Amino acid sequence: MSDPKKVLSDLVLSTSTEHAPLDAPWEAIDIADWLLNLPDKEYQRCAPPDHKAAGYTTTDDGRPMSINVEMIGTGLVIQHYVAEIA
Repeated sequence: MSDPKKVLSDLVLSTSTEHAPLDAPWEAIDIADWLLNLPDKEYQRCAPPDHKAAGYTTTDDGRPMSINVEMIGTGLVIQHYVAEIA
């Protein structure tokens, strides 16, 4: 029987990697600005019908945070991404 107090750390819900060539100078690309200001409709267009909504807010201590809602399989997933370096 497994230990009910043991924290499992070797499980992976999902993983993916994407590559896309960009024809722009690196200095012109601001990923943090794009992620933290991504319009809801643009997020939904990225992977219809799985991407449901995207929004922006801040944490209680003022750090920028992106919130995304999507379907992964049959589960509704709400993700909170807090910017540590932007």
